[in-house]
Amino acid sequence: MALERTSVFTLALLLALAWPSSASGETLTVTTSVDAIMNGEGCSLREAIINANNDDQSGSVDCPAGSGADRIEFDAATDGTPIQLILSGPAGGSLVITDALTVSGNGFADLDPDAFDPAAARTLIDATGLGDRIFTVINVPVIIERVALLGGGGVQRGGAVESFSSDVTVRNSAFVANSAAASGGALSFVAADGPWELVVENSLFLDNRVESGAQALAGGLSASMSVGATVTVRDSVFIGNTASGGQSAAGGAIYAGNGHLVIERSLFRNNASFDSSGTNSLGGAVYSLNNAVSIQSSSFLDNVAEIDENATVAVSAVAIGGALTLVGTSDGTRIENSTFSGNSAIGPDFAQGGAIGMFDFAGASGYIDLSHVTIAGNLVDGSTQIGGGLFLFDDPGIRFRSANTLIAGNLTASGSDSDCRGALESIGHTIVGNPAGCTITEGPGDQIGDGTSGGTVIAPLLGPPADNGAPVLVDGLPIAMPTRMPLPTSPAVDRASPSVGESPADCRPSDQRGVGRPIDGDGDGEARCDIGAIEAPPATFRLEVLLDDPAFGRVTSSPPGIDCPDASCRFDFANGAEVELSATPSVDGRFFGWGGSCGGVAAACLVTMDANRRVVATFGDQDALFINGFE
Repeated sequence: MALERTSVFTLALLLALAWPSSASGETLTVTTSVDAIMNGEGCSLREAIINANNDDQSGSVDCPAGSGADRIEFDAATDGTPIQLILSGPAGGSLVITDALTVSGNGFADLDPDAFDPAAARTLIDATGLGDRIFTVINVPVIIERVALLGGGGVQRGGAVESFSSDVTVRNSAFVANSAAASGGALSFVAADGPWELVVENSLFLDNRVESGAQALAGGLSASMSVGATVTVRDSVFIGNTASGGQSAAGGAIYAGNGHLVIERSLFRNNASFDSSGTNSLGGAVYSLNNAVSIQSSSFLDNVAEIDENATVAVSAVAIGGALTLVGTSDGTRIENSTFSGNSAIGPDFAQGGAIGMFDFAGASGYIDLSHVTIAGNLVDGSTQIGGGLFLFDDPGIRFRSANTLIAGNLTASGSDSDCRGALESIGHTIVGNPAGCTITEGPGDQIGDGTSGGTVIAPLLGPPADNGAPVLVDGLPIAMPTRMPLPTSPAVDRASPSVGESPADCRPSDQRGVGRPIDGDGDGEARCDIGAIEAPPATFRLEVLLDDPAFGRVTSSPPGIDCPDASCRFDFANGAEVELSATPSVDGRFFGWGGSCGGVAAACLVTMDANRRVVATFGDQDALFINGFE
């Protein structure tokens, strides 16, 4: 009897697992690109959302009824045809989501942020001319993935998406040319009453903007949070987003306040905060207010915090943090394995912190930790120019703390070196090219220039921002994340901590790109980490030559190093060297050709030593090749 009861229970369990419950939701497939409510003409996106919200077919009988946490997909027949949102009136405007939902498009055929082609988006939702945002999310969890959202606007916040008290995930999507009048040109996340979370992954924010006659916040993404709420931006790209204000401007790409901000493996390029009133411009890329902040493996390039040079300055106008402004930052804020280059703070009065600016309205205390950060080639331009790289307002409660970090080659508009201002405590292996204006507590292995008039500064000796690997992937399509590679003679090469680990002073096990540390970059035979975000490649690479039947030939090289009469030989050549190998058969031998990193049958072969290389040269007895006069 016990066996019978067990069998019945097992059967019931299997049936329950096999049969989906109503809580698992329904899949609704959009079959038309027309924005309408029209029974009998296919399932539109608007109809599908109404059905999903109400768990019925009140939107249209052409779409299934919703059932709990639903999923909206798009028929392949809609690929490449924009869903142009045009419906106005009580049933039109923004697409309002009031029940748990995933909106999953069909991604992109191509994605070029420097020449965005709407036709390359298979699922494009276009609100140009609608005078409203695309999605409004109210008190429900929502996932938006593999779509392009274009042209939303005509609202105070969130030109493409606004969420209220909701967990929101955005992934593999593009927000392009959306706008708002106050904050969040593309996306507004309002989490004022709980530990809500916004996650943005593998997405592109391009040319979004806020234009305001008052304060403008976040041309791209705005997050107004309460304690416990979090914004995580991971593997994403923000390019050309602008916050333009008539009374102040902050956060060209992102504004986050009163929660936790996490940025990982992301690119911020050519974003801007612009103030036309002569008040404040804060954070050309990111403005953080009273957050715990973590930034890892990211690049901030050519962002600007700017005040109109023609503005009438009433008292003082402050442009601060060309890339990043931190206000009231809590202890534990950390920036690691990241690059800041080409950023600028520009204004007619005070220009402070070409890369990073920090000041404290909230009485915070503790450290802003910098580990393996490269801050080079940033600029301040104003009548009072302070801290071309770092700026920390005089406040005893908080300071920068650095390890294995490079701060050098930052300038004022007049061309003088200006790397930092404020309190900087090094716990080891920090480079400061010109410390004038900094109060530095030195640590072991530091390289600190002479900040006195006429003193010798330390040049960073880095390559220009370039694609050195590890692009950001949006829907699987690569977007280059430029970094600055140390040149062979850079003071950063092989000068970081000899200890690899996770303690604050340690060299990190991998660089910004994920390349393993340490590497022997100076060719002294000892692998040691580099200072800054990027680990330079080896000073030398090994060329190994193998001879198949060495009795009938030899291989030599130019420049010298390989002279191989035996079965194998090897030599370490300088990184990037062009090595010509020459195959010379013996009197009774014949050269048959190359293998490995060489190819063909010509006697000479050119090898570029940008990695370890192996070459096979095949020789043989020429007499063995002839039978009755034929080869």
